[in-house]
Amino acid sequence: MTKKSIQLITISVLITFVVVSLGFISYIKYLDGKENKLSKVPQNRIQINNKQDSLLLKEQGMVDFNANENKAIVLIEHYQKDKLKEKKELLSVSAESGTREKLSGRIQWGMFNKEGFENNLMVAIESNEGIQTSTEYMMKSKTSGGTSIGFNPDGYEIDKKRKYALGVWGFGEEAITSSPDIETGELDIEAMASNDDSFILYVMFK
Repeated sequence: MTKKSIQLITISVLITFVVVSLGFISYIKYLDGKENKLSKVPQNRIQINNKQDSLLLKEQGMVDFNANENKAIVLIEHYQKDKLKEKKELLSVSAESGTREKLSGRIQWGMFNKEGFENNLMVAIESNEGIQTSTEYMMKSKTSGGTSIGFNPDGYEIDKKRKYALGVWGFGEEAITSSPDIETGELDIEAMASNDDSFILYVMFK
């Protein structure tokens, strides 16, 4: 393969990623406009929203939250077997200074529904004040994709000392995922120790 061919392929991949990313952001804005306002959630709870239906994403999920705290942080952890290899903050949103002490909003995530981007995770967060931000994360593993689970349908009472698993992905020949504890939202990492790689998407509140 010539240098020019490699450059053309790289440019094509980048253009595809930009188009898909812009499409995802546009969908978030469309969904917000269509529903006019964020779903009502009981005070200090986070719960699943089943209204997402994006053709751009697969293995997608969406939650609404109404927290006593004024900041939501979305982060991801990457484990190889049971060893933590990476912990990264993906994005966050806060109540505007001087206007609110509490924060409500929405988080949406999903894998790109596009050949060549199957392991690209897109995450977006929106506050009740209209602040929107999104990012992407590449799940890198030497083995093919395995299993995944989403957010607990019962939702949780928010505790700022805890982090809540939004999605879990396992890679390996016989990959397994650990379901979050119904009461706490926490995971048993040791249960996924047989995986080559495990990725856990969390949210926490401060």
